[in-house]
Amino acid sequence: TSALTVTVPNLGAGTVAVTILSEGKRSITSQNFTVSQAAPPPQLISVSPATGIPGGSVILVGQNLDPNPVNNVVDFGGVSVTPSSATATQLELSVPQLPVGGVTIAVSVGGQLSNSLAFDVLLPGPSLTILTPLSGAVGSTVSLIGSGFSTTPAANLVQFGGVAASVTASSATSVTVIVLERKSVEISVL
Repeated sequence: TSALTVTVPNLGAGTVAVTILSEGKRSITSQNFTVSQAAPPPQLISVSPATGIPGGSVILVGQNLDPNPVNNVVDFGGVSVTPSSATATQLELSVPQLPVGGVTIAVSVGGQLSNSLAFDVLLPGPSLTILTPLSGAVGSTVSLIGSGFSTTPAANLVQFGGVAASVTASSATSVTVIVLERKSVEISVL
């Protein structure tokens, strides 16, 4: 048997007759072939949130996405990311390790590329793990242990119930403050 491989020409969807013309001779018989409509390209509508830190969760809302996560190739600031879950209108994925700043997000489905959306990669904020002591009088020195602190004392703002404490020393993993006003309240590190 002989085989002839051809590429389907750009036709509208529907059933067409396939005939062969070879060396000026037309085939005696023809066969029907159904041309399917190409899937429309994916389209991204929104990214939520539009800012985040590496490792954070992001939801892309769009159209013509693939319900199988591995069939959606997400370009996140030049890094290829596979969504953790997918539907025809939504992808959930994690922000990859990227430098701080603006990047674009696009998705490819079946070789077709979507439009791009903007996303801002942020630095992770400080994290407080240990506070010692847990109580004290006005003027007490309190140590905060954690990560993501500025090594410049004045760049750290520590509040006791919304009232700023005096930061006397800091490193990337600790901050020392003096309590300025007596309150029994929540502590925040900004």
